[in-house]
Amino acid sequence: MTEFNGENVTLKDGLEVLIRPIQNDDGQKLVEMFNYLSEETKYTRFMKFRKSIDEEELEPFLTADKKNFAIVAEIEPDDEDKESFIIADGRYVLDEPPDKASVAIIVQDDYQRQGLATHMLSILIDIAKENGIKYFHGEILLENSKMLNFIKRTGYQYSYHDQKGVRYFNIDLEQIKTPL
Repeated sequence: MTEFNGENVTLKDGLEVLIRPIQNDDGQKLVEMFNYLSEETKYTRFMKFRKSIDEEELEPFLTADKKNFAIVAEIEPDDEDKESFIIADGRYVLDEPPDKASVAIIVQDDYQRQGLATHMLSILIDIAKENGIKYFHGEILLENSKMLNFIKRTGYQYSYHDQKGVRYFNIDLEQIKTPL
């Protein structure tokens, strides 16, 4: 598996964040991130209303291997007495055939439209390609205009079909020559 140790990124508003691989002890931080999401963001990401999520549910998602890879965006607070916190999560999960993976990214509402999701997608694509994955696919609710616009703004070519209020998309990673 390709090694990714993390990368410091400056968002459009000047905020410094660390994008790094998920760690086994990130469960509580992910629960806290989930609690800061708006009801709309929760609904459009999970395609159903979710009041809460617990660490036990997250346990299978806290490790990275050849089939699953996840990154988080973390902020170190100015106050040294406070703990860092996660503001975004991005991941892919390998499917059958083994060169295709589902992809998902979620960013806390206050940090959206700052270039973070774009940067995280670029990292996920680079790592996936290095691990032999040729296609990403995903699902977006048709009412989720933010994500529909995001996928268009990336500039990546993708195919899709709409069915029962959901856009099913596929991105051919082999046609992507350079990172964003």
